[in-house]
Amino acid sequence: IKDMKVHFVMEELRGVVPGQRNKRSAHRQEGTLEGVLTCLFPSAPVTMVQPKEWQSMYPGIGGDKMKHIKAANGLHPYVKVSHDGEADAMLIAYWGISNIPGINEYRSKK
Repeated sequence: IKDMKVHFVMEELRGVVPGQRNKRSAHRQEGTLEGVLTCLFPSAPVTMVQPKEWQSMYPGIGGDKMKHIKAANGLHPYVKVSHDGEADAMLIAYWGISNIPGINEYRSKK
């Protein structure tokens, strides 16, 4: 881990998240996660991306969670995604690789 370079990409919360009691609780969780990541990896950048921004990289998926799963499964031949949360995480990660300057440098060279 010592030589590993890390860059975090997180979805920015804009409104009340389904299943959350209120917007304040959701934003508190977002801040807590960002704080934990910053403590564990102090030099790692954190990029916040809005849902519409990362979703625009995948035309036609919109808010349809099944389309998110299908799009994520099409990204890598050895990864099988079955849950919309996993799909969103993978789609956001690929958005980061494609849109954040220098992030491709973090890939290990074998």
